[in-house]
Amino acid sequence: MKHALINSIFILSIFFLSCSEDTYKLAQEAYNAKNYIEAINLLERIEDNDLKNQEYFEMLVLAYMYRGEQLYQQTRNIDTFSGNYEKSKKFVLKEPSEDFKKQYSNLLCSLAESYFNTKAENQNLYWQYSEKATNSLKIALVFDSTNTAAKDLLEKARKENFEKLLSEANRHYDIAVKSRDIHYYFTSRKYLKKAALFDEENDGVKKLLYKLRKKMLPILDDEENLALAVTQFVQEKNQLRMMLAVKMFQDTTIYLRPENFKVVDFSGKSYTLDKKEMELFDYLGKKNLKKTTLSRKEPYVDGILVFAVPDKVNIVYLSYTDGQKELSRKYF
Repeated sequence: MKHALINSIFILSIFFLSCSEDTYKLAQEAYNAKNYIEAINLLERIEDNDLKNQEYFEMLVLAYMYRGEQLYQQTRNIDTFSGNYEKSKKFVLKEPSEDFKKQYSNLLCSLAESYFNTKAENQNLYWQYSEKATNSLKIALVFDSTNTAAKDLLEKARKENFEKLLSEANRHYDIAVKSRDIHYYFTSRKYLKKAALFDEENDGVKKLLYKLRKKMLPILDDEENLALAVTQFVQEKNQLRMMLAVKMFQDTTIYLRPENFKVVDFSGKSYTLDKKEMELFDYLGKKNLKKTTLSRKEPYVDGILVFAVPDKVNIVYLSYTDGQKELSRKYF
């Protein structure tokens, strides 16, 4: 009885392996015939992990991408191409073959061109398409740095969009300064981020980024999960003292520990709290930032922090970690 059961399992294993191998061959045939939807369906039916090798995953990714390209050419609906791209991403291997890299790079270039050729219904959608196209081209060049089509498209996009985006960023910054409406700072930053995608080393980009960081230092950013705002600060006598506001904009709980704050200079060197000075401030009845639990009901806290920083050191940003990873950063 025991031997019969083992034999049955063995026979079934051979049967399923044979079925998987047949399915894999059919998937290859469908792929070679450019019947990509059939190839995808067949590949995803395979359960034998031994067949899920590098060739399997590369064929599956390319089938999704070629299927997306086909659908876009038929419908001119960018969602058909982008949707298949999103499905394909999780199957991309860390170390793909050279042939895959070139094909995938060309398909990403095709996706970018499709974004550029899609008529946007409004200005916001236009910039979204432009940003996605730019990102696709950059990824294409990561997979194949010799892809001249991707390079040419990226340069064309830069010439067409960079100056427009930087001009919009500066315009909204000027409005924010004149009107004192902080919402325009956020809009300015949005356009600046898009401009920086094309040329983050541009002097105009760097100049406006510096000005925005100065203006937004005392502003709580509701786009951050844990927002920081330095409302006042002074650097003297080898100390950096600041009044800090902290607000949580996510539906969770964070145990805020002042000792997990640090400030970082241009060289990357970090400076921690001056504990003796903090204790003295506590003794004098100053409003130091205390350990607290931020929650949905009580998401806000503020108080003083004192860091031991030499007077001539220029601080770049304030950082807060949970002890392992950074949760928030505020630039000076």
